[in-house]
Amino acid sequence: MPRLEKQIALPPLRKLATAKTKNWWRVLLSAWAPGGTHAEDRDAVVRFALRRNYVSLHHRGQLLGLIGIGHDGLPYASIHAKYAVGAAETDQRYLRFTVKGTASRTKPELHYNLKKWIANSLAVLGPQHAFIDDIAAHNDGVIDFETELPSDEGAPKRAARVDLVALEAAGERVRLAFWESKLIADPRIAQLATPEFGQQFAEHAAWLATRRDEIAEAYASACRHLVAIHDMAVAAGRPIAPLSELVRKVAADATLLDVDTTARVLVRDDGNATPEQQAAVAALKAAGTIPVLVLSGDDCVLRSVA
Repeated sequence: MPRLEKQIALPPLRKLATAKTKNWWRVLLSAWAPGGTHAEDRDAVVRFALRRNYVSLHHRGQLLGLIGIGHDGLPYASIHAKYAVGAAETDQRYLRFTVKGTASRTKPELHYNLKKWIANSLAVLGPQHAFIDDIAAHNDGVIDFETELPSDEGAPKRAARVDLVALEAAGERVRLAFWESKLIADPRIAQLATPEFGQQFAEHAAWLATRRDEIAEAYASACRHLVAIHDMAVAAGRPIAPLSELVRKVAADATLLDVDTTARVLVRDDGNATPEQQAAVAALKAAGTIPVLVLSGDDCVLRSVA
């Protein structure tokens, strides 16, 4: 049965962070905006999320690529071709950039260029991904994006991937919450209110509850790794925003973390919804099977919903 894990080998990254010469990891540490960081230039920052043996790299809600450790023990950055080369690139593979900053094997002429990757990402940025990044920028408890929850052959398939994972204060404890994000114009909102989906949703939540300890362990590990990476940035003299106290609290004591296995739905109301779209959201809230939070206008603050 596959396990959910959130970790990466830290010593090779720590060595790269403290190297005397400029390298791509030091550049990424300078560009990293932890959850709750609303940088002046949002187009210049990246966000990290822990995976199993790698760190995923996000810009404005889009997955640029990943940071991993090769069989040789050296870190590498693997970037999707459409961002490394440009939107016209038809290659759907990821290009691996070595410690020296060059793309290995397939396109050795390419060199590490974060500004170019970001520019290529912005060229295809859509409102859904921008919404996800808006939430990350205004909530310091956001620690994961587009994550796949554990699954096996007998598990319900719906909601296996979650848009946002966030920590929230729960008295003296910390709660982990899963969020699905939707723009109010998304026609799928109406589907969420159907009895069929409500039943599938409930079954998935009940099944996830059987993996609660595994999920808590994985995200406690993610918090410890985020603290370690943040310490790397500080030790390397990189300009870095503070890390959430919720993240540090869980990193220091994993037993404080609780898991809400019932995913929530987050809806952005931009004020331009049709009566039909407003009715779909109202029907979803009235159904009562899924916790719903509607954020209007520029409101981007997550709040606990029951």
